[in-house]
Amino acid sequence: MAERTISSAKSVSSLTHSTHRSRARRFIGKVVVVRTLAGTFTGTLVSVHTTFIRLRVFDPVIRRFIIIRIPFSIICSIRLFPTGPIRRRKRPC
Repeated sequence: MAERTISSAKSVSSLTHSTHRSRARRFIGKVVVVRTLAGTFTGTLVSVHTTFIRLRVFDPVIRRFIIIRIPFSIICSIRLFPTGPIRRRKRPC
């Protein structure tokens, strides 16, 4: 499997790197949504390193899974992919 690196000329604040790193460590092996300066990626979090994460995503063009390497410097947010039953909101009276 080929590994591709996502990059950008811009970067986010260095204060958020440790927050994203600690959150990402809890999500290893789970399906996550990663918002970056280069776009939004949905896939399985494979590993977390000191400066980047590895994410396994499906490439519809070549119809295969690829691993992309995303540096923490361009990550805006990491969250779990919403799964499970849809909860109904309670209406205010």
